[in-house]
Amino acid sequence: MRNTFYSIIIILLLFSCKTEKQEITNTLCENQQYLLTKNIDLPTFNFDLNINTEEHIEVLKDSLKNNLYDYPNLFNWEYKDRIITIDIIPIHLMTCSVSRHELTLTLNTKNQMLFDSELKRTGSVISLVKKNYQSKINRVKVINVDFPYGLSKPIINDIVFDISEGYLKAMEQQSNTVFKKSICELTKEEIKILKEDNQIQIYFQSFSYQIEEDHRIQEMINTY
Repeated sequence: MRNTFYSIIIILLLFSCKTEKQEITNTLCENQQYLLTKNIDLPTFNFDLNINTEEHIEVLKDSLKNNLYDYPNLFNWEYKDRIITIDIIPIHLMTCSVSRHELTLTLNTKNQMLFDSELKRTGSVISLVKKNYQSKINRVKVINVDFPYGLSKPIINDIVFDISEGYLKAMEQQSNTVFKKSICELTKEEIKILKEDNQIQIYFQSFSYQIEEDHRIQEMINTY
């Protein structure tokens, strides 16, 4: 009986050490965080995806102090161990862009996903993003995330997290290939080079459609 008791204690201690080790492993170093954010001082905006679109737009306008239709807007999405910069870019600015390597990730309320127009499991985002960022021919730089309102917050949070995870894994491999060392060991000059050559832009598409539509309707009202 005593032996059983000690065995249980040892197992619990081992599990505790393993959990602590995982938490430490999952904490991003400064260089990894640098790759994900454009500006650490950007406003942090975490929102409930179940409220209607108009409320989101008003909150964003107040937070960013800007006209969402006319300018690209950035905010920091904070989740788990990382801060990720999200872009909200009006459609007319997107269509003026040239030579943008993009892919679109489309989600629905049933947790189904189209990744670059192909039906994929949501659990495969990390490997798919990593593969796309490793491609030298069509290396992606912009990831459009299109999702409906009513989609639960944990799903979109996890999707954005997995996008960043796939990107960091690809960058780790790139760092080892180019500099012969891991991301966290790179100097300030080296990490800047890595980021400049391998930009990531996560773009929330749902906002843009609503912003564009609101603007179009308002213009019609003004000229009526």
